[in-house]
Amino acid sequence: MSETVYHRGYLIKVNTPVNKTLNEFVIDLLKNRNKSVPNGETPINFLGENFSEEFFYYKKTKTLYKIEDTKIDLDEDLIEAKIVNDHTIEYDLKFYNGGTGLEECLEESLDKLDL
Repeated sequence: MSETVYHRGYLIKVNTPVNKTLNEFVIDLLKNRNKSVPNGETPINFLGENFSEEFFYYKKTKTLYKIEDTKIDLDEDLIEAKIVNDHTIEYDLKFYNGGTGLEECLEESLDKLDL
């Protein structure tokens, strides 16, 4: 069912170990969750498809974030983000999820920050 939703939370930058690429890190993360990347799929896309409520990959900066999210019930659209520190971005999102998804709104809010 489509409805207007409001999300408030944080994007926390995921730092990969120096000896691993982001893809290797994501593969390990998925293995810890008993998931493996199917042939022909990229680890980042598979993570996004299966854990979109927990992780967000911002393509523009090639950065993976952990999502700490709370859904709040209000009546107006809101798409904002602010940098808390080098590793954390706080966001406020309220949108109608019949035409827009969380990922699109996260991307729009980060675009406004001009990262």
